[in-house]
Amino acid sequence: MRTKIIFILCCVCYLYLTSCGKTHCPAFPEHLVDYFPYNKGDSLLFTNQHNDSVLFIISTIGKTQAHSFEKRCDCACDPPIFSFGASKLKQELGIEGTISLSGYPTKPHIIFTISNNYWDSDFVPFDSKLTFIEESGKDPFNPQNGALFGDTVIIEDNSQLVSRVTVIKGKGITEFYDQKYDLQWKIIHGK
Repeated sequence: MRTKIIFILCCVCYLYLTSCGKTHCPAFPEHLVDYFPYNKGDSLLFTNQHNDSVLFIISTIGKTQAHSFEKRCDCACDPPIFSFGASKLKQELGIEGTISLSGYPTKPHIIFTISNNYWDSDFVPFDSKLTFIEESGKDPFNPQNGALFGDTVIIEDNSQLVSRVTVIKGKGITEFYDQKYDLQWKIIHGK
């Protein structure tokens, strides 16, 4: 009898350990990538009201891929992210954008950052980060919510040096306003 109980306990433990399965973490949804429709090497040429221009080259693209891990830990999936980075003529990172899906219910974010040396090196370097949070709580993994942000997203924060950025689905960043120098930059060539 005792042997049967030990055998049953061993079987239960074995089944528990082998049947825990995996936690599956989703990839970043393809239908949201279109807000920053860039490929590595793409050029973004902006001009301002004084006919000055600034050229950024897309240098990095990152996207969360689907993955899984064993459920034997107290782990959770990280929020899916899509991001790009662009540099100005091989200088420090100039601009970057991120779409992050986090929170419960899911709250998609679009983040735009313009960092040191987007101007020439004789200008004072600065960082400016603007964030747009979609509070709808809709599931970003549902293709029917593909226009989760709407086709045009305007990110504004007047406390930042770059205080306004416009992102259009299918086009990416189309303009940004630098209130430090009172310059409105509009894209004249993208991708």
